[in-house]
Amino acid sequence: MERAAHSAGSPQREARRARRQQRRQKQERQEELNLVSMIDVFAVLVFFLLVSGSITAARLKALALDLPSSALVASKTPPPLTLSLRREALLLDGPQGLQRLPRVKQGYDLVALEHSLAELRRSLPVQTQTILRAEPDIAYDDIVQVMALLRAQRFAQIALGDAGPAT
Repeated sequence: MERAAHSAGSPQREARRARRQQRRQKQERQEELNLVSMIDVFAVLVFFLLVSGSITAARLKALALDLPSSALVASKTPPPLTLSLRREALLLDGPQGLQRLPRVKQGYDLVALEHSLAELRRSLPVQTQTILRAEPDIAYDDIVQVMALLRAQRFAQIALGDAGPAT
């Protein structure tokens, strides 16, 4: 019994107990979240988003695109001319109905499109709004050529969008 009483309060046992408590306290401190690192990451993300947003806005301005607005929907003006660039053809939807211009070996038939736009210009002299819709895999050069042709025929307000699935 004397031995048990002596070993219960031994300095070795107390030292072990103190080391165990120190280890537990150290582990609890390490489990805390480091908020400073998270704030740094978010600051970098905000900077990246601001820069990429301004670059995207500059690109849209360089193309001189007029994106559709809610005022266009609410007005009583006739609907704008819609031109869809599909893989197999150009679809021109105007007041005379849907006109299909098949794709030729060299690409889109821009001469036939120019004639169709000239006829539309004669029937709609004040119309300047056009919606240009393209499928995702249409070449950028084809889109630019069609936009240049539209601007040459004074359809200068061009809204660019996705053509969606073929109907």
